[in-house]
Amino acid sequence: MNAVVAAAIIQTLTPAEEVRADGGVLVGVRGMVDIKNGCEGFEVILILAAIILAYPLGWRMKVAGLLLGSLVLYAVNLGRIVSLFYISAIRPEWFDPAHTLVWQIIMILLAVAIFL
Repeated sequence: MNAVVAAAIIQTLTPAEEVRADGGVLVGVRGMVDIKNGCEGFEVILILAAIILAYPLGWRMKVAGLLLGSLVLYAVNLGRIVSLFYISAIRPEWFDPAHTLVWQIIMILLAVAIFL
């Protein structure tokens, strides 16, 4: 589902990319990104869930925080996937550092910020 939504976003922003989702792969004119297990943002949602569930709050607050936080993390993760597609198309040598360093740190810090 991430690939389909990301493809729609990219197609809306830059129709010339002619990007499409082929299973979990974004395929475009200038490149492709394979969205593998672990790249869908689920781990960072689990981190947020662990923090929220461990904190002494009422269940209503916990559920609200989990729902809202998960939606924010999902939306930002879609932005991450879209940005990684553009990076792979424009500067492929930047893909690995952006994927494994920059975006990983941003997503974890965002989960902590949402909790705070």
